Amino acid sequence: MHDDRMFNQMPIDRLPVAMAYVPWQQWEELFDLTKGYKCGTIFPSLSKPFAEGALMRGGCRS
Repeated sequence: MHDDRMFNQMPIDRLPVAMAYVPWQQWEELFDLTKGYKCGTIFPSLSKPFAEGALMRGGCRS
């Protein structure tokens, strides 16, 4: 188990730098523009439902 207590007491300028992994986006079938507007993206793989209500609607606004 990781102990975060040492990070809570360390000055922010001494914390380790984070590293991100961002995969290349592959071309795919697009949402039609109306659905893309409701989902906030025309790419289905980028439509991520973060709330339970959105999950039941497929990640897009009604």
